Amino acid sequence: MARPLEFDRCQAVEAAKAVFHRAGYEAASVDDLTQALGISRASLYNTFGDKRGLLLATLDSACDQGQKMREDACGRRCGAKKVIRELFEKISNPEAEGCYMLTLGAELSTSDPEVQAMVQKSLEQSRAMFAELLSKDGRFKPKQIEEKSAVLLGAMVSILTLTRVHPDPKLLESVIDQALLVLD
Repeated sequence: MARPLEFDRCQAVEAAKAVFHRAGYEAASVDDLTQALGISRASLYNTFGDKRGLLLATLDSACDQGQKMREDACGRRCGAKKVIRELFEKISNPEAEGCYMLTLGAELSTSDPEVQAMVQKSLEQSRAMFAELLSKDGRFKPKQIEEKSAVLLGAMVSILTLTRVHPDPKLLESVIDQALLVLD
């Protein structure tokens, strides 16, 4: 009979996410992970299979969190421009941890097809969120929605990248302002 888990799996995944986000996948050792998670190697292997299994669990968690954020944005009852501005301002906050999917995706997506597929799915879901917000707006034709959604996705990726590598508030504000011009 299998022993019950002696730790909270969700908390362990979040702790692992912090380690991977800070160090990257390759640089994060199993010792770093077990120390941060407060579990033994045996518990890590029994629960997640291996370091990669733990990585996939963290990416699943990030996908779920991203989906919730997108659903919340689409559920708002105000104009698309206001929702998108607030989203962009939230993700451009230097205190925010940045985008986990992009950080790990940049490191691993060329060498790991499963990670690449997860990152692409997340990006496509974000593009679909922009399309849904613009559709609700009612001012744009389908082709415009498609094009503007692609521009907004590119802006979001740029904002997330800049927030992590060059978090200059004036630069980020300018990027947000310029990105939102596509909605005028």
